[in-house]
Amino acid sequence: MHVEHLEGEPEAVVFDLGGVIIHIDPQLTYQAFAGLSSQPVDQIRKQFEALQVFERFETGHLSDEAFLDLLRQAIGNASDRDILVQAWNALLLDIPARKLHVIRELAKKYRVFLLSNTNSIHFKEVEQILNRQHGIRQFSDIMEGVVLSYEVNLRKPDLKIYDHIARKYRLEPTRTLFIDDSLPNVEGARQLGFAGIHYEPRVGLYDLLGYEF
Repeated sequence: MHVEHLEGEPEAVVFDLGGVIIHIDPQLTYQAFAGLSSQPVDQIRKQFEALQVFERFETGHLSDEAFLDLLRQAIGNASDRDILVQAWNALLLDIPARKLHVIRELAKKYRVFLLSNTNSIHFKEVEQILNRQHGIRQFSDIMEGVVLSYEVNLRKPDLKIYDHIARKYRLEPTRTLFIDDSLPNVEGARQLGFAGIHYEPRVGLYDLLGYEF
C-alpha cells in the first residue's frame, strides 16, 4: 500500500477511537443538553466552544466534578450527575464487530495502539460498550498500548502527543501507520514523520493491510 511517509513495511498501527473504532454522533449530545435547557442546539454548541468544554476536559485540566459544574453553567441547569453524564455520553454509539476482528488480526502481525482525544467519562463508557457488546473488558486486552489525552495532559494535534507515544513505545514514525478521522490530527502526525491515513467515516478505509476496516 502507498501511504505518505511510510518507509517499507509497517511495524505498528495507531488507531484513533471516536469516529474510527466507535461510531459517534456529537449532535446527539448537543441535542440532549438542549433538551435539559431552554437553549437551542446551536446555542449549546456555541456555549461549549466558548467555554472550551472538550479541550479542557480532554487535556485533564478539569476533574469530573468540575467538568459537570461547567456543563451546568453552559446549559443553565442544575441537573444531577447521572442526568448530565447520560447526556454527555449520548454521542457514543456502537463498536462494529468487524473492526475489533481486524484489530485482533493486525495485532498478530504488528504492534497495535490506541491514541485518543478523550475524557474520563467518555472513555469509561466506551469500555463499558466494548464489554457489553463484545465481552472485551478493556482495549489493552486486544492491543499493546493505550494513550489517552486526559491522562497525558496533551491533545492531538499538539505535536507533543505524537512524540509521547513514539518515545513511550519506541515507535519509528516512518514505520507506523496513524489512522484518524480528523485531517488536522493526521497532518500533525505527519509533521513528526508518521505515515498518516485520513479515515473518512462515510467512506471508510476498506483496505487496511489486506483487511476491510
